[in-house]
Amino acid sequence: MKKSRLKQPITSKQADIAARLRKVRLNRKLSLQDVSDLIGMSKVTLSRYETMDIVNIPFDKIEALAKIYHVTPAYLLGWDSFSSSPEMAEVQGYSESEQVLIEKYRFLSREGQKAIDAILDLQYKLACKIKATSPNDDTD
Repeated sequence: MKKSRLKQPITSKQADIAARLRKVRLNRKLSLQDVSDLIGMSKVTLSRYETMDIVNIPFDKIEALAKIYHVTPAYLLGWDSFSSSPEMAEVQGYSESEQVLIEKYRFLSREGQKAIDAILDLQYKLACKIKATSPNDDTD
């Protein structure tokens, strides 16, 4: 196992946190410099969080990173499997089930996302066609 700057063995939980930090940053298409500018922390420190050179991340930094990444601190710490809370989804205008779908979509590979996009486009076109040919009825 990799050693931290403190020469202590890295736990699997610490490795998971580091991986989540990097993954969510990359999913949001943010560079270390982007996050550094937003949070007011050096990009070297941010990089050390992601490479496990620093494993004891202060909670106020976890909270700040979660806010920037639009995820919950619980997600970054591995306590939740999905990144947004129902409260955050409500604020964003999405139902909880819509937020879950978005999070699942984000975990897919690019090829998986393309497949879902194709299916969604077909279903949307079909729904539009059905709506256009059905009699006006406001019950849907």
